[in-house]
Amino acid sequence: MLPKTHMYIGILFSIILYFIFPAIGFFGILVVFLSSVLIDIDHYAIYVYRNKDWSLKKAFDWFIGFKELRKKSKKKWVSPISILHTIEVLFLISILAIYNQFVFLILIGFLFHSICDILEMGYKNELYGREFFFMNYIMNYNNEKYL
Repeated sequence: MLPKTHMYIGILFSIILYFIFPAIGFFGILVVFLSSVLIDIDHYAIYVYRNKDWSLKKAFDWFIGFKELRKKSKKKWVSPISILHTIEVLFLISILAIYNQFVFLILIGFLFHSICDILEMGYKNELYGREFFFMNYIMNYNNEKYL
């Protein structure tokens, strides 16, 4: 899902959440919204690490190009690991969220973002396109299907 789309649906989700749970307050809703969008910082970090370039525009174009390569290829390519999108990181944040309300709000944003990604990939029949388990990625790192 494109960042702009995550931003729009994140705003909508945050507004709905505020009306259902007004006790969260403006700061809490802001944390949920920002975490639902900024989770994608891991994509940018992948680009910076691989290309030694800090351009946000080039990073965006690089991932769009990667997506197009995946569509044209007969192989089922898996994108570079997006660490913040993995089950293990979500599990760790879930554990920390038990003890800290701020982390709980971040977890809500991360989960919302991940659910939106999964729904979109399912709709487009692209679930193969992302690795969801960090350990699986590590065990298969040398496999040619990873870029």
